[in-house]
Amino acid sequence: MIIHIDGITGSGKTTLGKQISSKLKIDIIELDDIHNKNAQNLLSNYNFDINQIDIVKYQTYLEFNNELLKKFMDELLEINQIEINEKLQNYKDKHLLITGNLENIVINVNKGYYIKLEKDIYYKQYNTKVLNRIYENYNEIKEILNSEISLYKKRVFIAIKYRVPPCFIPNYDDWLKTTECSEYNADKLGYKYATPDEIINEIEQLLK
Repeated sequence: MIIHIDGITGSGKTTLGKQISSKLKIDIIELDDIHNKNAQNLLSNYNFDINQIDIVKYQTYLEFNNELLKKFMDELLEINQIEINEKLQNYKDKHLLITGNLENIVINVNKGYYIKLEKDIYYKQYNTKVLNRIYENYNEIKEILNSEISLYKKRVFIAIKYRVPPCFIPNYDDWLKTTECSEYNADKLGYKYATPDEIINEIEQLLK
């Protein structure tokens, strides 16, 4: 059985997954680890146009309207899909927990959950997560910011390599609009929209 836990950034997918994996002794694959590793490796193959600076209005690197970046994301998706397919070969007859956003990766999920949290908790966890990324990579990010490369390239590199969105600490009203789509996303995926405690309890019953 393949169980997938999804949710918006900062909802606690990784933390919940590790908690369930430890409690129920089930293997776990974290999609963020696969995505981040492959994205960083692929960056060296791309020479982004340093003259482009038309991305101020975008919230995340996925939204950048740039042909080269789209090519990058398409190639990254292909690499991610190949790697996850190889990993899944080892779990044909076993239980497996997968956490993280699919980001167009195709997986045959037997049971899916989308994390439900209060909006204020979302906002706190999201910004804390980004802040931790900045703290952990402070010197490298600072070096990029102080470099002579273009604003466009700085934002792309920081967003992809360190998962720090160009708009750090979003306006709260805008954030509320983002979180309001969570239940819609869950329904679109065919996942159960549930709190972390509800997810843990149900998975525990599933695996008995």
